[in-house]
Amino acid sequence: MVKFGERMKAARTAKHMSQQALADIIGSVKPMLAESVKLVFDPTLVRGMGYYTGPIFEVTLDGYNFAIAGGGRYDQMIGKFSGQNVSACGFSIGFERIVTILKESDSGEMLASEVKSVLLRLRPNFSEKSVGFSTFGKLIARLSQQFGAFSVESEQFNVIVSLNQPHVTAGEQITRENYTRIFSRILSEYKEDGFDRVNPSILKSAVQADYPDFTERQIGLRRFSDVLRALEKEKLLKLETDEGGNMLVHIL
Repeated sequence: MVKFGERMKAARTAKHMSQQALADIIGSVKPMLAESVKLVFDPTLVRGMGYYTGPIFEVTLDGYNFAIAGGGRYDQMIGKFSGQNVSACGFSIGFERIVTILKESDSGEMLASEVKSVLLRLRPNFSEKSVGFSTFGKLIARLSQQFGAFSVESEQFNVIVSLNQPHVTAGEQITRENYTRIFSRILSEYKEDGFDRVNPSILKSAVQADYPDFTERQIGLRRFSDVLRALEKEKLLKLETDEGGNMLVHIL
């Protein structure tokens, strides 16, 4: 039998150990982060996977309601495959979401320093020197030449990264007057194909496949998320989030 006083003592001890463990985690992580990165403890955070055995975490960017990376502690998972228990902590990176952020930035451009800042949030130990380049600018210039997904330009001592868009003959343009009709058609096509919900980045890719020159500014908005909210007001869709906190477009 455990007496009430002993229970209270045990509870206080457990609380102290939890607080000390949290302080140890913050103290270990904070020195590795850039000054602009905020470290926030959120007791309501939930990850969708059941294999975590300890602390979990997510990486977010101000102005966006989704995580660009996430993970946590999973001590028992490796042992299920190797037969030997190994303490582990890891995370996954949403490269598609980084591309989404780049697409939604003004004019589809970002400073190279901003791109590197995002990378450092995901991989605090990242260094261009570890992959054989003396500067980050030289690294992204090589990647631009190798893959062609983006362009790198220098402008007044700034290195600017911009996504490349396929060139097609100019046709109908998306405007403030016709964008609801165009989005309604594309959403209807998804509905006819049996999709009730679609990822925002996939929807934007579908729009740009038909209208490669499309930008949010053509209809007086800054981000694609602003476009989605405007369409929600028109009752063409409803914005939802999945278990992982990712935005989904529910087609009405």
